[in-house]
Amino acid sequence: MDIDWDQIKLEIIGETKETLSTDLTINLAEVVELFMKVIQFPLDNNDLNGIQSRLPYSLQKILIDPISRKEKNAILPEAGNIEPFLRKILFLVDPTLYNIFKNEKKGLTRIIHYLGLNPKNSLLDKPELYNNQTPHFLFHLSKVYNLRNLEGHNCSEWTNSKLYNELKSVFIIYLYATHLHSQKLKIAINPFDVTEYLTSEISRISDLETQFIHIEGKEDIPEIELYSNESNDESVESENATFIQREGTIDYLREKITERQFVITGDVGMGKSTTMRYLHLQDAIKALKDNTKPIPIYFELKYLNENDILL
Repeated sequence: MDIDWDQIKLEIIGETKETLSTDLTINLAEVVELFMKVIQFPLDNNDLNGIQSRLPYSLQKILIDPISRKEKNAILPEAGNIEPFLRKILFLVDPTLYNIFKNEKKGLTRIIHYLGLNPKNSLLDKPELYNNQTPHFLFHLSKVYNLRNLEGHNCSEWTNSKLYNELKSVFIIYLYATHLHSQKLKIAINPFDVTEYLTSEISRISDLETQFIHIEGKEDIPEIELYSNESNDESVESENATFIQREGTIDYLREKITERQFVITGDVGMGKSTTMRYLHLQDAIKALKDNTKPIPIYFELKYLNENDILL
């Protein structure tokens, strides 16, 4: 069946934003997007691959399709059983530990603890213990934990209010677990996605975009060496070669120089490091817009010691 992921995303955001917005570290739209990518991400693991079809199907039927309340109630256990999804997160962020848990038949309680959802090992079988706390995660976790053995006939008479109240807690835990492990999940799903790195680098030195002052000058005024120029010494040594010299702003030279390497030289305080950071910023902006562009990496040799290697 066709899954309307865009509408599912909107529905999940609508159900959870009141609670999750209390945590300012959570970007709800990004977390929901990642949650859906984790669901759909294929694995070479027969024990976990079923979630790719079962969970989207149940979300589509409950949130989108025009079916009766009783039909939605019958499907809820498929959406409300959080253990398969949490096991998938564990597999993606720590496959070694996943296999240990699997071989030792560790249950949902241990997985919940390892994933940081219940760091204090609070009792989960009594939701009423946490009913008066701020509308955050332990109360919802306790509710969802007690849905783990739910079957369709157990909730056949639930009202829509009851159904969506339980479903809200399910979504909150799905998203909170995704948020807690978002960095490792992003890498596991797309190890070559450097969007976050590029965005961080651009943000870190973005002031250079407007504050950087290009050094220019004329080569025939030797006492003013505040200019950029490039020469080909080999062409001078060759009798038949034509001497080519290029000069101008650093942006201009980057456009004209096709060689893979170049060196910036200058006296102390002339702006060599600042120029390199500016080039790093420009390359990061280009790479963020076009994934075929090289990924810039900036570091300064003065911060390396004898124990460091460039790699």
